[in-house]
Amino acid sequence: MKTRLRMIGRHPLTFVALVVLILLVAAIVVPRIPLGGTASALPVAYVNADYPTYETSAKALDAAEAVVAVEYVDSWFDTLYPDVDTSIKDPARNPQAGIDQDDIDLTAMGVPVVVSQVVVTEVFSGKVEVGQTLEVQQLGGPDNGVMVVEVGAPLLGDIVKERRVDQLVLLLDRWPEGHYTALNPDQGVLVLRGDEAVSSATGASGTVTRISLEELRQLSRP
Repeated sequence: MKTRLRMIGRHPLTFVALVVLILLVAAIVVPRIPLGGTASALPVAYVNADYPTYETSAKALDAAEAVVAVEYVDSWFDTLYPDVDTSIKDPARNPQAGIDQDDIDLTAMGVPVVVSQVVVTEVFSGKVEVGQTLEVQQLGGPDNGVMVVEVGAPLLGDIVKERRVDQLVLLLDRWPEGHYTALNPDQGVLVLRGDEAVSSATGASGTVTRISLEELRQLSRP
């Protein structure tokens, strides 16, 4: 299980069990909803998420399915819905086990995300190519009249704007639906400055991840 979500603050939110949220989600096909606009005026509901963490940068690099330098292009809001399969009867594998298909309300199980489009400028590891466009998802966005914001996980577009950087280094997981997520907000999203990639957010322990470009480029060498 990759992530557990818990609500903090005053606004109630409905979140699907994580096995559904992360492993079985599929994005609903809707027009892209740009950031800002009327959504920016919504009251904020803060959420915390637990991610796997790694003792060293080397272990984080080894865990990532792709390590890439990217340029940020654009972001939009989307909603993820679970791919419900009532044929799986084991509750440990399927949170919907024992529920009749007609009783499942998918609209109540939607999870808001911010999708960021990035273009790969350098590949350090993984089955991606320079020039390829990736869609990276982060938790957050409008949901039931509130704006969901994940604590300690700045959005890619905000990082680029506030840090005034051209490129990020991302340590990514790839999911069956084709989208990508960072390993975690501090070790998986790095700001590229000179010959070093530095974490964009401080980890829970107060540490800052630093990885040299030389260490990154060694990943692609035989």
